[in-house]
Amino acid sequence: MIQEKLKDRMDAMRGVGADDVLAALGLERRRTPIEMLLPAFGIFAAGLAVGTGVALLIAPKTGRDLRRELKGKASDLSHRIGQSAGELADNMMEAVAHKTEEAGTAGRAIENGTRPRPNEASHRAQGPAK
Repeated sequence: MIQEKLKDRMDAMRGVGADDVLAALGLERRRTPIEMLLPAFGIFAAGLAVGTGVALLIAPKTGRDLRRELKGKASDLSHRIGQSAGELADNMMEAVAHKTEEAGTAGRAIENGTRPRPNEASHRAQGPAK
């Protein structure tokens, strides 16, 4: 008899989750930052999609003209980035060559038993001695 009552109570408890127990006590789980930000991000993304659609519908240009203009701007941006990357690579190669030359000069001076003199250009770059 006691075993049957206990079994019935246990069966009734199987469907009860932690949220049910907390709700019965007037409590709720603490929301994680992701649980708070995810709905906001979803609303933002939906607004972004609606805004993009409205902007395309009321745009004064046809789709073909707009795509052509966007393609031209993207191509121009890609060209400018490529140019900047090339200039940066050239500058880096020059700096590496210069520092390699300085290191070789210092190494030869150490091999000869003399104290390496700082390069005037690198000395100026470091600023006045303190």
